Amino acid sequence: MSPSETSPTAIDEIEAAVRSALDDEYRIERLLGRGGMSVVFLAQEKALKRPVALKVFPLSLALEKLAADRFQQEARIAASLDHPHIGPIHRYGTESSFLWYTMKYIQGSSLKETLRGLGRLGLHSVLSLAEQTASALYHAHERGIVHRDMKPANVMLDENNWAYVCDFGVAKTTDTKLTQTGGTIGTPAYMSPEQLYGRPLDGRSDQYSLAVMVFELLSGRHPFEADSVADIIQMHCTAPPPLLSEFRADLPDRAVQGIARAMSKDPDDRFDSVLTFLTSIGGRRPPQAPEARVSTHDTEAVTERLDSLPAPVPQRTRKYWPFAASATGGALLTWAVLSFAGIGPTPQPVAPVEPGHLWVSADPWGELYIDGTYAGNTPALNLPLGAGEHVLRIQREGYAPFERRIELIPGEEMRLTGIVLEPLP
Repeated sequence: MSPSETSPTAIDEIEAAVRSALDDEYRIERLLGRGGMSVVFLAQEKALKRPVALKVFPLSLALEKLAADRFQQEARIAASLDHPHIGPIHRYGTESSFLWYTMKYIQGSSLKETLRGLGRLGLHSVLSLAEQTASALYHAHERGIVHRDMKPANVMLDENNWAYVCDFGVAKTTDTKLTQTGGTIGTPAYMSPEQLYGRPLDGRSDQYSLAVMVFELLSGRHPFEADSVADIIQMHCTAPPPLLSEFRADLPDRAVQGIARAMSKDPDDRFDSVLTFLTSIGGRRPPQAPEARVSTHDTEAVTERLDSLPAPVPQRTRKYWPFAASATGGALLTWAVLSFAGIGPTPQPVAPVEPGHLWVSADPWGELYIDGTYAGNTPALNLPLGAGEHVLRIQREGYAPFERRIELIPGEEMRLTGIVLEPLP
């Protein structure tokens, strides 16, 4: 019996077992959801006084021998991915009647729920979401991990429209020794043809699923609509994808053609990576995800103003690079002038100063200036910025400017993701 069929009595029994076993560390507050063969509760971690999502795998629900191993693998895969747009794993544990792990609780809504409420999104909003999602997927792909279940329901948005790719429950590593039983794993409406055929997968399969998702976000409909799952599967495998221009006339041709190419039946006809797909449709190529970073912001509510997400930032945003290079460049120039004039000691090589990294988002979005120089619109993702003090300013017409003096540490990151711009009277 799957959790979707589990009776309220069975759920109550699972919750009672979890409360009894973990009461010293966690206070169970309510059921968040259930899917596959697991149940997720909202819990309060008592020692750190923080909310967490507690995912539980009841051993009584195991339908196959390797189910428990897959749950453990899910936790290990998610814990191995350290990326700002992947929900982090906190702890893993085993009890006599269930396995469990805790992860970051994202108070917000899924992209599926948001799409249901809005119908469809503007291109700028979709590109911003695609940039975050593609960055997370690329991070996984570079580590030999294919998500295999990329869909709007597995992307969570917090109060600042910060996207988190969730649920690596069916993700697969290139070196996994677990075999699949009981048919194809994933969600047929978003699965690539090679996944539906049960063939070997790489990151191009997730690219296909992401393209289907982007198509749906822009058009408000699925590219392959049918009355049965069997018909949808057949269309994924044999029917050419429709062009977005059939449903929206305001989209640039590059976006229409890029999405169609990413949904090619043959993986070899798609782009070489999710990031190449992203840039082909007009998105910005995100920088490489920082290693071993810890988010410093808490999430409380999801904004309903997705269309306030900014447009892709033009190339002039690269003006932030001089900030990172100014200290080293100035020192080298000084040494060169003094040496040429015969003044001072022989110049020695100057070790490059590692920049800090800045993440900024605001509600609503605004123009970001650093030390008086335009650095693009918010959200700003992983901006390399010279270590030391800087003056940050966010402005938008009709709103009071936000200004703050910040200090960055070399190699460290600073996140300012709860900024609210106040409207002018």
